[in-house]
Parts: sequence; structure tokens; C-alpha cells
Amino acid sequence: MKKLLLFFVTFYIYILSTNATTYHVLYLGNSLTYVNDVPSLVNQIAISKGDTIIWDQNTPGGHQLAQHAANPTSLSKISAYKWDIVVIQAQSQQTAFPDGQLELEVYPPCKFLVDSIHRNNPCTRVMYYMPAGWKYGDNMNCAGLPDICTYEGQFARIRQTHLNMIDSTDASIIPSGVSYRVSRLQDSTLDLWSGDYVHPSMAGSYLTALNMYASFTKKATFGSTYIPAGLTALNTEYLQNIVDTVVFDSMSKWKLDVMPANLLNSCNVTTKLVDHSGIDMNKLYALVVDDAMAQYQTISYYYRLSTIDPWVLCTFSNDTVYFNDTLCFDNGQLLQVVETCNKQDSLTVDVFEPCFLNVEDAIITNAISIYPNPTSDKLIIKNFSTIFNQENVTYTILDMNGKICKSSEFVKNESIDVHLLTNGLYYIMIKSGDKEYRLKFSKS
Repeated sequence: MKKLLLFFVTFYIYILSTNATTYHVLYLGNSLTYVNDVPSLVNQIAISKGDTIIWDQNTPGGHQLAQHAANPTSLSKISAYKWDIVVIQAQSQQTAFPDGQLELEVYPPCKFLVDSIHRNNPCTRVMYYMPAGWKYGDNMNCAGLPDICTYEGQFARIRQTHLNMIDSTDASIIPSGVSYRVSRLQDSTLDLWSGDYVHPSMAGSYLTALNMYASFTKKATFGSTYIPAGLTALNTEYLQNIVDTVVFDSMSKWKLDVMPANLLNSCNVTTKLVDHSGIDMNKLYALVVDDAMAQYQTISYYYRLSTIDPWVLCTFSNDTVYFNDTLCFDNGQLLQVVETCNKQDSLTVDVFEPCFLNVEDAIITNAISIYPNPTSDKLIIKNFSTIFNQENVTYTILDMNGKICKSSEFVKNESIDVHLLTNGLYYIMIKSGDKEYRLKFSKS
């Protein structure tokens, strides 16, 4: 009776979730991800369900979270694209270690990686791939850590640590390890580990790939016709049923039903005002009213100059608008774009600033650059001496809400100290005479 009920539940989910979608995914992990090419397995499952996964990965063997947080390849891949999803996977033993060790080696790099991902695109969903642990527990640490010397003990620690990780960071869980445990309890003859008892067999990798597909898409895996080499149709149907039960029975537990927290309250029509160049910012309003996420195809805006003026519709298409892009309207005001993570939501913009209104300003602005960007401690303005030939050049640093963080006179050939700023995006406004130039930088 339970199997029959499960069939109808998964069939119902399958019927409701047949819209084809393309997902752009970055995998940051190690051999648990690259053995048996899990990203390719996810894509094959997706194709069989009418979806597509476009992905990149950095999965060096044995890599821990702190190593990814300091790895130039991982960080450059994070910023290379506005990913729909980034998967983060810890080393297989690491999240079972004692709390004091987790406080040093797991939670800080998790927060750093999640913050880096959301600085690149706040709509990216971050997902922690929960591993299964080792088939017979962590026998390398039995003497000092007897609690994780068995499979059940090790996995219990892994599971709790991942729940702690999503409580402290804006992320969700891919519950692969839970599906492993359910399968092991129901049918121990289907071995999910390879001969080293650490890495997955093809069945284990396929089970993880099913968990990823269901977590990415919120669609049931039941009905996928893709069968990896070495498995049978009965094997795949059995594992699909397990995954659909584990994922969809506990979506709230895994936080798979939650939008990124930094945009949960972004749908109120409000204004955040910046006042410079003598412009009355209290008369400026704008509202994003359409999808600003998936393919960046069309974004529509309504804006008006006062509460008594009519709303004017502007539409931008053909991949021309991205997060933190800027748009100049005819009246010389600059609108900063802020994306929404829910296609049905409306979202206000967060900053209005003056536009550069003549060609000379635009040429000068394009000639200026700052480095390093991102920076951790200082900024240097390139070509400063060739562009600014006046004394009394000043600069002002503003955060993305327009709050002034630092303001000072600029001394030629000296760097600008930003080490006290919190991590995030900033504007630096450079004023020379009656002209003002704007640049954007990231503090990390």
C-alpha cells in the first residue's frame, strides 16, 4: 500500500512539473563530485525530463571548503557568470568533526563562499551537497573520535552540520546523504560505495545526481528514462522513488522552498535616496515590473519624476540589462537595476544618481580605471595624472544604498585606503572642479 501511494504522489508531482528549463550550475567540490562525472549524470537526467543543465566545475581531489575559499580558480568561476545555482561540497570527513573544529574550518569558509556568490548575483541559489559519509564510518579517527567510527555515527554528525550550515548562511541542502541512508536501510544489496568504501559506486553517483536534479528543479525524478552503465531499470526506478520521497517530503527542512534571504523583502514599492549635484531625489520613483532573472531577455520598468506625473514604461531586451547595470533616462537621471529572484514579483530600484550628460564626460569616465578590483585594502586610480590636472580633487565612497562611507581630498600618486570597509559593492565618486566621475568597485 505504501509503494502504491508513493507511486501516485510522485506521478502527481511529475505531471505538475513538466515545463522545460535551462539551469546554469557551478559545482565546487572534490572527488565525490568528479568521480563518475556527477555533473554529466545530472544533465543526462535533466535531458530525459526535457530540461538542460549548463555547468562548470572546480572539483580537485580532497579539496576542503577553506581551500575553495582561497582558490583563485573557484573564485574566478564564481564571478564568471550569473549562475542560477552554485553547489558547494565539503570534504567527505570534514563536516563530521567536533564543533570546535567546524567553527574554524567549515562555517567561516562557507559564509565567505556564500557571500562571494551573492555579491556576484543575489539571485543565485547556493546549495550544500550533503555527502553520505563512509560505508563503515571514519576508521581513520576511531581512537580520538569514537562517535564517528561507525557509519551511523559519522552520518549523524554530517547531517547535523549541514543543517547548522543552512541556519547560519543563505543556502539550502541537497540531501544526498539522507537518500543514501534510506536506500541502505531498505536494500543493502544495492551497494552505493566503491571498493574503497569512501567514493561512490555508479549507483551512489546516480543517486546523488537524482538528488541534485530534484533539488535544482523542484521536479520529481520519477519517469527519467536515463539509465547509467551498470544499472538496471529496476535500480533506477527504486532510487528515483527514494529521492522523490526524501526531497519532497522535507523541502522546508532542506530550505529548498525558500528564496534567497537578501531578496525576501524586495517587493515593496519604496525609494532609497541619494542626494548630490543639487537634484531633488525625493521626486524620483521607479519600479521593476517584469522578470529580471532567467535569460535576461526582457526587463520592463515604470518610472516617474513626481507623484503627480504619469508612470512611463521602459522595456529593455536582447540581454542588455544585468544586475547592477546602470541606465540613463532622457532627463539625466541614472537608474540602477536590481534583480528579482521570483518572476512574479515586483521590485524597486535602490539608487538614483546623476548621469554623465556629455560625450567628454563619458570618454573620461571610460578612460579611468581602478585596481585591484576586487580589493581587500587599497584602491589605485589608473591614468589619474593624465586625466586630472587640477588641484583640490576629492573623492567620496558610497555603499549601494547611497550612504557615504568615506570622503577625503585625493592626493596624487597615493592609494585610497579601504581596508575598514565591510565586504560588498561600492561607488567611488571623484570630483574635479565642476565635474564628477563615478566608478564601481568590490571590497572583499
